[in-house]
Amino acid sequence: MATPKNKPNTLADVLAIVAAADLAPARRRDLISSINRLCEMAGRSPSDVPAEASALRAELRKIRPAKFGVSAKTFSNQRSLLAAALRQAGALDDMGRGFARRHPAWGPLLKVVGANTQLRLHLDDGLAAFANWCAKNGIAPDAVTDESVKLFAIWLETRTLCLKPLDAVRGTPLRWNKAGATVDCWPKT
Repeated sequence: MATPKNKPNTLADVLAIVAAADLAPARRRDLISSINRLCEMAGRSPSDVPAEASALRAELRKIRPAKFGVSAKTFSNQRSLLAAALRQAGALDDMGRGFARRHPAWGPLLKVVGANTQLRLHLDDGLAAFANWCAKNGIAPDAVTDESVKLFAIWLETRTLCLKPLDAVRGTPLRWNKAGATVDCWPKT
């Protein structure tokens, strides 16, 4: 996906970028529709909503989907489409799902953790997101430091629509240490 040279300032800018993007018509329609619908639910114009993760997260938290006859599942889908539009416009980063599993250093570790029923839940609770971020940023498992976790926190807060970035980060060291105490090949950092 090609990203524009200038970062969008508002959701109106994102709408313009998506409208001009080389996308399948149905995909373009869905992305545009999600932005317009979420703005409508927030009671804001796309030109008034900053295309910035923390501002959008705050707006999304204010919306009560049931008030608009929207199910939790539909609202989740709308949020996903909004995130996709923001990634298309270069305002957000891809979460990199599955990236670490294909990485030569991270893949074997995640396979071991995934095979352990006691640890498997930790992958879903944020350890996989951290591993994906590290792998995408060239941080090997044995090179992870407290600074890595701090940078991950900044990234989650500023470049993703993760609902609760602080919760995800807060648990990362605990999950890391649990994996280190349980899996022999896990780095003991």
